[in-house]
Amino acid sequence: MAKFRKRPIIIEAEQWRPGVRIEGMVLDDDGNPVIETLEGDMRVSPGDWIITGVKGEKYPCKPDIFDKTYEPVTELDVNFVDFDIGPVDIDFVHQIEEALDKTLAPLGFSRVGTDKSANNFVAKYRQFGVCV
Repeated sequence: MAKFRKRPIIIEAEQWRPGVRIEGMVLDDDGNPVIETLEGDMRVSPGDWIITGVKGEKYPCKPDIFDKTYEPVTELDVNFVDFDIGPVDIDFVHQIEEALDKTLAPLGFSRVGTDKSANNFVAKYRQFGVCV
């Protein structure tokens, strides 16, 4: 059987507790909290994380699975992984590029092209496994 790794994407999630209102959550006919998902309504228990997927869909995740699958990110992580979700400090990106160039050159690698734009930053180094 082939093996796969989850892509390193950043998600939004909030942990549900009684009294917390989360968009898409409703009570079923028996008064149990459920979240409306692409697969239909799914029951939610206290402590479950409600994840917003890459297409805006919501789904619940048990706390133990969430803890094994996800980790908190900083604003730097957000900008480094996905340039489309926030402003990028282009000077910082250039500093990282220079540091990577110095690190990779002795290994025989060089940056592809001369474009110094943030949009091409990740693509240039992805082939070396330096960033995602």
